[in-house]
Amino acid sequence: MPRAARLRIAEPPIEVGQRVPVEFRQDRDGYEVLIDGRWKMSIPFWLRVPPNRIIDRIDNLTNRAVVCFTPEAGILCFVRPSES
Repeated sequence: MPRAARLRIAEPPIEVGQRVPVEFRQDRDGYEVLIDGRWKMSIPFWLRVPPNRIIDRIDNLTNRAVVCFTPEAGILCFVRPSES
């Protein structure tokens, strides 16, 4: 397919309260998530997940970490990926 004929599919905008798959990392102090351009932040950054925002779910069918974040309120919830 010629380059000019390719369509670029943009990701839909994230709505307030929407849970979004996210890159994360874990250390001895807990979890951090990567807040990137999907939230219209100027520079991507790692943000520490408050322990009281971690939701223990065994039925996370995405097999990925999921976060609910707003620039105004910060992290509202974080669901760890399913352990396999």
